[in-house]
Amino acid sequence: MTERTSLLAQLKRRNIIRMCGKAPDSAKRKSARLMRILVDQLKQRGVFRAHEFGCLELEQGRTEQALAHFHKAGAAFSEAGVAMAEYTLGHERESQAALGELESKYAVGFSYQIAQAHAWRGERDAAFEWFERAYAQRDAGVTRMRGDPMLAPLRDAPRYAALVRKLNIPD
Repeated sequence: MTERTSLLAQLKRRNIIRMCGKAPDSAKRKSARLMRILVDQLKQRGVFRAHEFGCLELEQGRTEQALAHFHKAGAAFSEAGVAMAEYTLGHERESQAALGELESKYAVGFSYQIAQAHAWRGERDAAFEWFERAYAQRDAGVTRMRGDPMLAPLRDAPRYAALVRKLNIPD
């Protein structure tokens, strides 16, 4: 097993533990260590993506840091991240403005990110509507649904399970 494969397997296990809400202190320490390793690898390989790093920060509850990274992301990714972070900060107007910009300019090609932002904001109906659009557009983002921590608010919805089955996304 390569180092990268091992890291991805460990991250998947961490996500399973986190989603179940049964993360012992040792798992939390390991999660922080894995995140540092992942960030170092992304930086070293020159494929650092501000949006994904922002999502990691947001997932860890570091919203201000996430927002800073989202502002560095490419236009559509930036709007998606800003919509999630501003919502988390309680800035509904700023969040809605970013989401509105995302929907009006990038409805084709970024449907998954639009759905992701709606999911993070707890807007289930809108999220599933945009996931259906993403599916129809063959948006590659849908392949990441099963492990995407930004979709945690949807995981208990029967429509989520049905959509994952429809997409035939492997475990």
